[in-house]
Amino acid sequence: MNPLKDALRRAMRPQRRALSAAAPMAGQDLASLVAAHPLLWGQLTAPGAVVAGYHPLPTEMDVLPLLSRLAAAGVTTALPEVTGRRDPLRFRRWQPGQGLTDGPFKTVHPPETAEEVTPTAVLVPLLAFDASGFRLGYGGGFYDRTLHGLRAAGSAPLTIGAAFSGQALAEVPTEGHDEPLDWIVTELAVVACGQR
Repeated sequence: MNPLKDALRRAMRPQRRALSAAAPMAGQDLASLVAAHPLLWGQLTAPGAVVAGYHPLPTEMDVLPLLSRLAAAGVTTALPEVTGRRDPLRFRRWQPGQGLTDGPFKTVHPPETAEEVTPTAVLVPLLAFDASGFRLGYGGGFYDRTLHGLRAAGSAPLTIGAAFSGQALAEVPTEGHDEPLDWIVTELAVVACGQR
């Protein structure tokens, strides 16, 4: 574990909790901003697009309104499934309103009968982010392993961090395994990071 990252996680968890409580409609605002952004919306709704989001844990930025808009636009949407502590995430087809199954670490995911898909874009939760597209996650490495594996396999999905604007830092400490994001979306802005 990285002591600097661990200290930042301890600081950012209560900050995100306060941001979430103060902005109950932030997920709707984020969805509206993304839908109004020609470039990003065009990428997310391109023919054959498969957008993987996440079912938010308490205090995480709610991306369900965005997934609902994408599904209404005909996009295939999906959610991640945690399969093991050291394994990459698996993505299963899911539409807003469909049932979910309990998973580890207080997560929920589509049932095993749902089709496994390879996303063309992935919405990523986080504790903090910087303008270069680096994120502070929870320390489990699930998204870094998953994104690295997809990129190594040639899938190279578009990666979009979803956050409250108040989660921004001047610089997130990084390590060699950290996977940068292409975009950051918040309730106030859509930011292209340009890492790749």
